[in-house]
Amino acid sequence: MAACNDDSAWSRYRRPRTATGRIGLPREHPKLSVCYRHPAELSVDCCPVAESTGHAWETDRVEPSGPRAKRFWLHRDRLAAVT
Repeated sequence: MAACNDDSAWSRYRRPRTATGRIGLPREHPKLSVCYRHPAELSVDCCPVAESTGHAWETDRVEPSGPRAKRFWLHRDRLAAVT
């Protein structure tokens, strides 16, 4: 019978993994754009973009530029009239 502190008795068991990275830091979540999950028709109505671009903004594949994002934000919250 092997002794308790003999390493050969525990050779068939996996050793616990040691942490290689930082522990306890929160993960960085991707920042969602202004148009995420809003209907594509809303972005097409307020900004002069194609319908495919509106769908890309809706699914967050493409982020709108600064002025277009601001214009979408104003129309989304009904702070600007549709021209």
